[in-house]
Amino acid sequence: MEEVLAGGGSAVAQSRGSAAPPTPQPRNRATTQPQDLSALTERLSKSRPLIAGYIDHATSGRKEGNRIIWTFDDSTYADYVNDAKATLEQLAAALYGEKMTIETKLEGATQPQQGAPRRGETVGAP
Repeated sequence: MEEVLAGGGSAVAQSRGSAAPPTPQPRNRATTQPQDLSALTERLSKSRPLIAGYIDHATSGRKEGNRIIWTFDDSTYADYVNDAKATLEQLAAALYGEKMTIETKLEGATQPQQGAPRRGETVGAP
């Protein structure tokens, strides 16, 4: 009986130790996330999960020199990232060792035209 307990426990430990744990995939992360941004998105997931959640909604992201550009198809998430721009730039600068600029772009979404009335504004009032 001791052999069964001792053998069973070590077999379980060996099978657990030899199998690599599955890596969880974020639900909406852009599939074109380049390796240049993977370290940043990983750090965001740990230190700023709310901002990482916004970035998960990006359709694409890329690093060009000292600029990081995320593209969104929903202006709401682009606005959230723009609101967190200072934090993102600080984290990116610490990670990449140079001053970084964060930019967002909208893809396939219509942006309000400049001069268009906003919610609550009256049109044609003198």
